[in-house]
Amino acid sequence: MSTFRRDVFAALGSDLTSERYMVMDAEEYTVQHLGGSATTVIFQASNQHGNLTDLAEADWSTMTTITAVATNTIYNIEPGHRWFRAIRESAVSTTGLVLAGRNDDGW
Repeated sequence: MSTFRRDVFAALGSDLTSERYMVMDAEEYTVQHLGGSATTVIFQASNQHGNLTDLAEADWSTMTTITAVATNTIYNIEPGHRWFRAIRESAVSTTGLVLAGRNDDGW
């Protein structure tokens, strides 16, 4: 069993859409709000095959939309899809998010 942790959004940054994360082997994972200003964040998933460059906007489905306000709030994500990404509403937001979880494959 191994764990993983990835920064989805640093506390500061101009990117509205996060990197894409392969989570298909995750048995469980969460997104944690580390603090900063309140903002709306959309969590999306995709089950498309292929690599990152093969994913089009139409391949993504919204799982949930949250308003991150409290520091250290943890959002549980239901596993079972290949890819995960997050989109925040404002580039001026200072919201920091971390993706964390565990799997058996050691990635």
